[in-house]
Amino acid sequence: MTQPSVSVVIPVYNGVRFIQESINSVLTQTIADIEIIVVDDGSTDGTTEVVLGYTDARVRLVRLTQNCGPAEARNAGIRQAMGKYIAMLDADDIAEPTRFAEQIEAMEQDKELVCLGCWGTVINGNSRPTGKVLQMQPCSDALGVLLLFRNQIMGSSVMFRRQTFPEVSYPNIPMAEDYSFIAAMSKLGKVGNIPKFLMRVRRDGTSLTYAKQELMTECVGQILKQQLEGFGVNPSIRELQVHQHIGRLIMRSSISLLEECDSWLHKLIQNNEVIHRFEPNTFRSVASKEWFELCKHASPAGFVAWRRYWRSDLSRVWQPSTLQCVRFLAKCAVRHRREGGDLPKFVAT
Repeated sequence: MTQPSVSVVIPVYNGVRFIQESINSVLTQTIADIEIIVVDDGSTDGTTEVVLGYTDARVRLVRLTQNCGPAEARNAGIRQAMGKYIAMLDADDIAEPTRFAEQIEAMEQDKELVCLGCWGTVINGNSRPTGKVLQMQPCSDALGVLLLFRNQIMGSSVMFRRQTFPEVSYPNIPMAEDYSFIAAMSKLGKVGNIPKFLMRVRRDGTSLTYAKQELMTECVGQILKQQLEGFGVNPSIRELQVHQHIGRLIMRSSISLLEECDSWLHKLIQNNEVIHRFEPNTFRSVASKEWFELCKHASPAGFVAWRRYWRSDLSRVWQPSTLQCVRFLAKCAVRHRREGGDLPKFVAT
């Protein structure tokens, strides 16, 4: 059999409702030399019968005898893959017709790219657009810095070269295995996203991303801790909580929490200037933008959040647009109108 250009791995567990839509989106791609590896992770709802109903030889079924979880399902599919490139697709998501062709072209043009994603439009359980979009950081130096705070590539949009497996595989953790995988990939070379909407990503309230939030926080915390230790920082329990809040805004914001975030961001900047992991100006710019988002998130505290933003020297690196400042002030004004108080002192930008 001729080596396909790409092997598309679709892990599925009780996904009978959407699996056909996902498979069909791969079969109608603009490139034909594709193999589809559907990994049935112990389904009991008729998913297997749907997959076996395909007569197209490009569709292959791998059956796991028990439910092993998404990480092992992905690894099982990758081990069976024969393509030069391997792409992921969740069983309830849809690939736009040019997704794989555009990803392959980008990776062929830039041999330093080891992992590539794309942007996505969000659809609901009826496959209708919700109006929301997922726009991650394109290929840039900033993306490497942002990975220190949160995932920057949608797990369902990933493409990578088969030769990198098993040097990097999906870790057997309950959740956020895609973030761990991408963070590990970033140590091998460039990672990034095509700034085009080449995916339709389903968010219907029952998807994995919306369930088990406490477990997600725990798993992400473990990944962030490993990332920080690799960055030369050994965080305390509280520092790890603060760091995760910077990336994910998981705690109820307050001015005292902003103080902690400001100090922690300065500590990271100073550490980077010692070890030179990232280009210093890029790191400071990312930290500055994170600081803006943190203060905007604290806007329910009123104009004190606005004043605290400008009091930090982080406000003088990355400059928000006029529109962003207006929106920030408008959020602060809600508290001002509700409780009264002095007008803010505006700071010239």
